[in-house]
Amino acid sequence: MPGTRRAFVLLGLLAAAWLALAARPASAQFNLEPGAVQGYASGGGGSLLQAVENGDIGRVRQLLATNTSPNDFDVNGVSAVGIAARDGASDILELLIKAGARINVKDKTGTTPLMLAAGRGNIACVDSLIAAHADLDATDRQGSSALMRAAANGRVDVVKRLLAAHADPTLTDFTGRTAYAMADANRQRGVLAALRAAGITN
Repeated sequence: MPGTRRAFVLLGLLAAAWLALAARPASAQFNLEPGAVQGYASGGGGSLLQAVENGDIGRVRQLLATNTSPNDFDVNGVSAVGIAARDGASDILELLIKAGARINVKDKTGTTPLMLAAGRGNIACVDSLIAAHADLDATDRQGSSALMRAAANGRVDVVKRLLAAHADPTLTDFTGRTAYAMADANRQRGVLAALRAAGITN
C-alpha cells in the first residue's frame, strides 16, 4: 500500500540521520556545561582550547611545541589565555604568554583575560598578566575595568596589586560608577579599606 511504503521510507530517512549524527567526532560537538568552552574555533585550535579547559599542562606544552597557535579562541571570543586566566591555571597561562599569546584580546563582551582573572580573584594569573604588561585600564562593553570587577567582587588582594601597578581608580562605567562606588554598593568593606588606604574615597 502507498501509505505503508511512505512509512518505510520515512523510517529509513530517520535511521540514516541518526547514524550520521552518531558518527560525528566528539571534537565537533559543543560542550554546553556551565563555564565550559562553547565550541571551538577552526584551524585545529580546538585541541589547545580543550587542553587549557581541562588544565592539561602536558598537552598544552606538547601542542605549543608543534607550533600550534596560542591565539585561538572559542565561539564566544574567549581566548586560550582568557580561559587559563578565568580558571586560575597560572602555569598554563605562563606557557601561553611565553609562546607569544596576545594578552589583551577581548571576547565578544569586551572582556580581557585580566578582567577574568581579577573578577575571579586569581592572584597568580593577575600577577603574570601585570608582569606581561597587560592593559590595566581596558574596559568591557559596560565600561567596567579589571579594578572595578575586583572591587565589586571583594577581591582585596587583587585590588591592592592593581593599584600598585597604577590601575586608574577614577575610571567610571557607563552608569557613572567607579571601583569605589561598586565596592560600596556591594558592601565590600575590605576593598573599601584598601582603596581608602591608597587615598581613594569615591
